[in-house]
Amino acid sequence: MMLIRRVFSSRIASALSSTMASNNNFNYPMMLAERPATCSLVPPGMCQFNPTFQAVPLLDRIPCDTAGGIASSSSSSPTSYVLRFGLPDPTKPMDLTTCACLLASAQLMDNTKNELVDVTRPYTPISTNHQVGCFDLLIKDYGTKNGWLSKYLCEDLPIGGMVRIDSI
Repeated sequence: MMLIRRVFSSRIASALSSTMASNNNFNYPMMLAERPATCSLVPPGMCQFNPTFQAVPLLDRIPCDTAGGIASSSSSSPTSYVLRFGLPDPTKPMDLTTCACLLASAQLMDNTKNELVDVTRPYTPISTNHQVGCFDLLIKDYGTKNGWLSKYLCEDLPIGGMVRIDSI
């Protein structure tokens, strides 16, 4: 299983690398103040995430309380992160419709049951449909007591690691 994951991850990384070389949208600004104002409305049914979960890689993780984060004022949180994920087709935008959101899902260890359980939570992207090949989520890390998935995404998921995403 681990070998399959590594081969799959390396194939995605290879595809993303070639796309990044030919497409500057992966350099889309992480700081909200540097993002261009865009209007990119999409009709229903166009989103890359269809009714089944699809695995996508974590491309970058930026803490919000650092100079490279989205904010440097008192409104920033030392436990919030901007997470950038790749898309199933890195040559196209996500095309999420207005008022839709994403579901992130991962299998995490439930120490009380001593077994893996599926944990799924909704998130609203902070990126626009103008952004090609990737999307951004702003996630607060609630720790293990109140947020299994947020802790996993913000602390434990390695860069290049996969998470399952769906749209609703």
